[in-house]
Amino acid sequence: MDDESKGLAYSLSAKEPYLVVSFLGPATRKCTTTIERCQQDIVASTAKFVVISMKDVSQIERPLIPHFVRMQKQVRDSNKELRICNIRPELVLLLTDLGAVRPAELAYDLPTAIKSFLTSGRDGRS
Repeated sequence: MDDESKGLAYSLSAKEPYLVVSFLGPATRKCTTTIERCQQDIVASTAKFVVISMKDVSQIERPLIPHFVRMQKQVRDSNKELRICNIRPELVLLLTDLGAVRPAELAYDLPTAIKSFLTSGRDGRS
């Protein structure tokens, strides 16, 4: 799913009870509709566990951060557990300093994120 001007795009990969959202490209102020569409897709999903992978996100402009925070809140409000992984170190610092991510929801990579759901005891596979 592409945004205007070759900005931020995302793809979804679902295998119950997981949903992996992979973002690609620069997250600029022009990408609010992409974040909003993604948020709607996540909420519509029946997955209990959502992983947002930022592996291919090259930048996040500050005006987009509130939209990113609202997306996370909507995921939590939908009774889904969230992990965010594969964030570049400089973006982790920015988002952490601004309080835009919860450290407990950060994971190094996708396998670590999935494993964290398994160890949380909430995946129903205990």
